[in-house]
Amino acid sequence: STPLYSSAASDVYKRQANISEQLKKVYRILTSRVPSDAELTLMQEMYSDIEHNFSQAPDKATEFLSVGEAPTDGELDEIKLAALGTVTNMLINHDASVIKR
Repeated sequence: STPLYSSAASDVYKRQANISEQLKKVYRILTSRVPSDAELTLMQEMYSDIEHNFSQAPDKATEFLSVGEAPTDGELDEIKLAALGTVTNMLINHDASVIKR
């Protein structure tokens, strides 16, 4: 099962071909705008670092994805999905994210 941010990341992961497009889509959903080149570069660097860390400790990716109620899709790469979910979570907590109340 996955928390909301991992569930959202999973949906984007399935629909977008590459990490750059995935990150742009998540950013646009959360902020209602397209990221600048500098913002995209920063997100790509964060994703790469997080993906590397999860690849060194795959059990941490599994643990990350096990939180929440929605089941995980066994067809997806857990390392990549956990990395995208982590970046998504970081973006949700960023001041630029738009939250409707």
